[in-house]
Amino acid sequence: MNELARRCAESITDYGVHEWGTKEVDYEGLLKGLATLSKMDPCRGCIEGGGRTDCEIRACATGKGIAECSDCGLGKGCPNIRLIGVMRSGAKGVGMKVKATAGDREAVLRKWISEMDD
Repeated sequence: MNELARRCAESITDYGVHEWGTKEVDYEGLLKGLATLSKMDPCRGCIEGGGRTDCEIRACATGKGIAECSDCGLGKGCPNIRLIGVMRSGAKGVGMKVKATAGDREAVLRKWISEMDD
């Protein structure tokens, strides 16, 4: 999301969209919002304080002492499977990468970042 926000702001500025684009958009506010999004920290995972505080998935992960659902192993037997599906499909729908299996989080992030540079 950080990279997409940065690229969007860059495109708006580089192409002068504020000069010829629709007048219904507050471009100054939009650019300010995109700047904030581009600096937003990636989700740290439930155990490390990421996500919303009242999230059912967060409570489950915290109770199990895991950082993310892919570390659980319940799979389709998970009581939060519907909510997880909604969150993952929403994330994928906006172009975010979604980790589906357990593994080295840092290695996965490095791989995703390298793919963005291609």
